Amino acid sequence: MKVAVIQPSYIPWLGYFHMVKWADTFIFYDDVQYDNNGWRNRNKILVNEQVKWLTLSIDRKSLSNNLNERILNRVKLSNLEQFSNHKRLLKLYYKHSKYLSELEDIYSDQLNKIDFLSEAVISHTANICEILNIKTKLIRSSDINYSSSKYSLMTDARQRRNLRLLALLKEVGCTEYMSGVSAGNYLDLDLYKSESINVYWNNYKENNSDIKLSIIHYLLIHGRQQVIEYLNK
Repeated sequence: MKVAVIQPSYIPWLGYFHMVKWADTFIFYDDVQYDNNGWRNRNKILVNEQVKWLTLSIDRKSLSNNLNERILNRVKLSNLEQFSNHKRLLKLYYKHSKYLSELEDIYSDQLNKIDFLSEAVISHTANICEILNIKTKLIRSSDINYSSSKYSLMTDARQRRNLRLLALLKEVGCTEYMSGVSAGNYLDLDLYKSESINVYWNNYKENNSDIKLSIIHYLLIHGRQQVIEYLNK
């Protein structure tokens, strides 16, 4: 079974969806620590050839003062109109696009009824997968019984991350795991090999750009069929 595991991210780059498409099961890693200024609630688009961020505002009251207790799936959005606002902005920023109708399926009205960041972002990502005809099974780590809490008190951060992830992969019957290349800083490859899990790296290269832009940019510039072709390469 091919498995990929990544934290929920807002309108992520093409390489994120390359991993989703590769996997038989894709796990949104939603019961881990929320990282400020990461990709969970924001991403890049291009406006007049300049990079611009689209950011979902967070309800700071939902963030624990204890960093170890800032769990991603407990973080709330500051208001429920942000997805509609971003759809409006995207229509403005990409007003010359032939593919603005894609936004109607991606930014469904249902998103404006969701309080929690990870839940909203996961639903939004699922919308994108649907229009790209990606059939991968999508699940959340928080819905899997893999005893994540027993690793929380381990003082060795590298060991904690490896054992926690390994427990998750074993629970779903993983035999092949694709990881982002940045995880090379901590993944203990011998440990996964000992459990008969082959590790692959996501070496996806974005088309014609040195900037990792949101998939939304490519959908609005090139349309869904071209994006599907990008992901098939």
